[in-house]
Amino acid sequence: MDPKNPEQSEPSDAERALADGVRLQASGRFRPAVASYTSAIRLDPDLTAAYKNMGAIMRSIGRLRASVACNRIALQQNPEDPGTLTNLGNALADLGEFEEAESLLRRALELAPRVAPLHRNLGVVLGRRGHVEDALESFDQACRIAPDDPDNQWERAKALLSLKDFENGWPAFDWRWQRSGEHRRLFSVPRWDGSPLEDQTLLIHFDVRLSDALKFLRFVPNAKNAGGNVIVECPPELSELIRATGVPTITTGDRLPDIDFESGLAELAAFECTSHDDLPGPIPYLQAPDGSGAAARELVKRVPARLRVGIAWDDHRVAPARPSNGHRLAEFLRLLDVPGVRLFSLQTGAARTDLERELGGDVLIPDLGRVTRDIADVAGCLSSLDLIVTTDNLLANLAGALGKSAWVLLVGTPDFTWDARGEANAWFPSLRGFRAESVGHVPLVFDRVVASLHTLVGQRAAADTPNGADSTKLHW
Repeated sequence: MDPKNPEQSEPSDAERALADGVRLQASGRFRPAVASYTSAIRLDPDLTAAYKNMGAIMRSIGRLRASVACNRIALQQNPEDPGTLTNLGNALADLGEFEEAESLLRRALELAPRVAPLHRNLGVVLGRRGHVEDALESFDQACRIAPDDPDNQWERAKALLSLKDFENGWPAFDWRWQRSGEHRRLFSVPRWDGSPLEDQTLLIHFDVRLSDALKFLRFVPNAKNAGGNVIVECPPELSELIRATGVPTITTGDRLPDIDFESGLAELAAFECTSHDDLPGPIPYLQAPDGSGAAARELVKRVPARLRVGIAWDDHRVAPARPSNGHRLAEFLRLLDVPGVRLFSLQTGAARTDLERELGGDVLIPDLGRVTRDIADVAGCLSSLDLIVTTDNLLANLAGALGKSAWVLLVGTPDFTWDARGEANAWFPSLRGFRAESVGHVPLVFDRVVASLHTLVGQRAAADTPNGADSTKLHW
């Protein structure tokens, strides 16, 4: 009891359990937080905040149906709470139930129109539904209310890029460095502004994740044309691939040479790609080093097939606590229903063990990861495959940079390199997208992939007959 307020009652056992849950949740200790909330609910089934907070935890660890259930109970107890409406809407959006999600988020905004995150959340859902222009309006409103919130500005930047407004999108892209956990690397030399180098030295360093870096490497040749010396600092797994293009590299963590300017790799786009027609070419702008992937190519050649298809089913950029992208090895096995098709695994990371766990080994789908050392080896072996079918990951971007035909499985809103429908990619013309609106629609997307593969095999069969079409003119 507060001695200054003798009329204030002691908190109940349920309220103490709720407070414990809030403290544990704030420190990231989700399991004991859920236990505390469960105790609170047992003591007081009408404790709305316990259901609401437990719903937030369930969403954060990817248990979306549990999150929806918790938030629905909380909403029954307090139908006018903007926070619960938002939490439920976000969880439903993660499940692909966009219509109800949008309705809930709009209702939350009616109750709290000056809360910037609510506008941002609505914008995210609108964007995932493909309504990017409407999403931008929501992000603009969030920025008007809270212009210094980097999350609002970051979502706005992504929407601008998706709408191909590169002139405004690239400057806004720098807001990423203001977000929690993001910090731009500091140097003792100026950041390059695209001016002629005049025999000075420019260091280009990686400022995006590895898979995205493959998109932006296309801008390095233009930097070389500025008249100076260009060095790319990169992770060791990319060094050989970049050096094969004639650009000197140093490995991340090595001592830096004397330099005059620096630039992040993605930052090159700000002055090299100001409109949708400014993309530098040609493609391919990467090439596999001589001799790379030889062991994998030999393995592929030994397997008889009409169509040799490389696959990667897992996007290991997805954090373990977040919902899966919905693509699993079992879905890819459907591609073997197409006569004449053989599959080869290009999967990396922990998901490689799926071959052993689900198929008892790699006899049915040979694991090329056993004989590839690095990304250069993967690039080298792609020439032995007729087609790549993959999630939206490093392999997709590698295939695009090499000009290799690939079918890319997209879930939700594709990034700015794709068109609004997620079918064509202006940055990588050799890629074809198959987009699922949500994880729940992934099986329907595979129906389309299998049908397209049947068509492709038919074209190959016709090309192999004496009077068939030219086999080099297959329609991907």
